[in-house]
Formats: sequence, structure tokens, C-alpha cells
Amino acid sequence: RGKGIFFQWDGEARFAFSPTGEDFHIFVRQVLKIPVVLGPYHNRSLTGGPDTSAPVRFAFCGETEEARHLVRERILANVMGDLDKELIATADEISAASLPVPVSVRAPDLPV
Repeated sequence: RGKGIFFQWDGEARFAFSPTGEDFHIFVRQVLKIPVVLGPYHNRSLTGGPDTSAPVRFAFCGETEEARHLVRERILANVMGDLDKELIATADEISAASLPVPVSVRAPDLPV
């Protein structure tokens, strides 16, 4: 209890924890290939060289068509806000996990 992990998801910092203190698992995988343009200040010593072994294209990732379909569905659910209840803890869940809750978010329905 009172423990979790910090990680980055969708370009944002997140803190994952279990309100009950039980073990939990996070499944991390590549879901998108997004082409980018490397500008004149690209530094190979920082990022390595670009991978030019495959054609450049936007793609959903997954081993099968079904896996790619699930990725598309989950991304759309996230864009529509349908994952908020799964990803955003309530003040009650934070309190149940014995994590400190700032006074400004102690209302039971207010997401943190």
C-alpha cells in the first residue's frame, strides 16, 4: 500500500497504483508507427541513425489484423474520453491506496 510507479503514456506523466494494494500489471507495447521528418539539427549521437530498412508509412502495430483492430479501437476510445474511468483515479481510490491526497481534490467524485 502507498506505492506505485511513474511512467510516461501518450506523452504524459502517469502514476499507476492499485487502490487495494494488490499486485497489478501494465502491458506496454508499440501501437503506432508515425513517420517524422528529421531536421537539420538531428544528432545521431543522441538518437542514433534513422532506420531506413523499411518503407516510411503510418501504421497501427500488431502481429495480426485482429491485434491491429484492437489497437485502433482502443485509440479511438481514448480520443473519445471512454478510457478516463480506467486511467484516472478518484480521490477515494487514492485514499484507499494510502496515498496522500491534496485538500483541493478530496471531494469523492472529483478525478485527480
